Amino acid sequence: MKIAPVFVIVGALLLVAAPTAQAGYVGSGADPAGDAVTGNASHDIRGVAMAYDPDRGELRAQVRLAGTPDPAAEAELNVFAGRRGPTGCSAYPAIGFSSLVAGRGSTGVRLNGGSVAPITVSSSKDGTGDAVQEFRATAPIFRRLAPDCVIATTFALGNAAAVYDTAGSYAVRGVAGLEVQLGKAPSALRPGQTRTIRVTLRNPGHAATGRIRLSVPKARGMTARIARRVGSIAAGKQRTLSLRVRLSSRAKTTTELRVKATAPKKLAGRAETTLRLRKPSSEGGGGGGGSGGPKLCYRYTWYPPYGELRPC
Repeated sequence: MKIAPVFVIVGALLLVAAPTAQAGYVGSGADPAGDAVTGNASHDIRGVAMAYDPDRGELRAQVRLAGTPDPAAEAELNVFAGRRGPTGCSAYPAIGFSSLVAGRGSTGVRLNGGSVAPITVSSSKDGTGDAVQEFRATAPIFRRLAPDCVIATTFALGNAAAVYDTAGSYAVRGVAGLEVQLGKAPSALRPGQTRTIRVTLRNPGHAATGRIRLSVPKARGMTARIARRVGSIAAGKQRTLSLRVRLSSRAKTTTELRVKATAPKKLAGRAETTLRLRKPSSEGGGGGGGSGGPKLCYRYTWYPPYGELRPC
């Protein structure tokens, strides 16, 4: 199995979207059918997609072929994510996978360019024998990169220069994140008392969030005031807001305060805390035993005044 020495592999969108859970970067593209030089459908790439988490060093890629792999016409398949250079998606470092089209297994690869030898790690391959194949690897050598393109190629066994088809390069974009955190809530609120709770919005992702909308679901006896719209938060940044909350005497003893934030591209984050209402205790009355006071009973005595009210 050979690894193409130059990071130039061209054009495809997977008709099956690459998983984006926990992804910091994603990219995909489609490639026309029937453009493989061999005319073999198993050499013809129709689509490519990738998802990458730079914090965990996890890379996932999918490649869709025009037909099911043909063991009698075996070929090699490379799919890489890297950086754009003067000649396209050709700058290093680049990370990706090398595999046989019809064979089992794959190898995770980091290309550093120049005279530096490729670094390989174990990886998994799903879809052996199918037109859609998925590759996955998590490794320290894959961490903390910022790819902006993805590219795939099929080529002859042992000869990376004999290219059958290329798909790409396609743009890889950063994915924003959105997290909500509530500051410490007061231990208890008196009816009508207003307290301020800090709300922190964080973007742990790799792109700006876009404009954010905030909402606080209603609850009986609770009044909450907070900015309903917040400007975009840049990648890796955060913003702090103030939430003013008040409980009336109509509120329950415990009330769930929930804050939800949403942004474009289905970004969402939420946080919640419990508010407690401190209801005033009723004060007892005098000699007749008022409501809320101690229960009194009439007791006879052997000395004047021969009777009195005492706690039961």
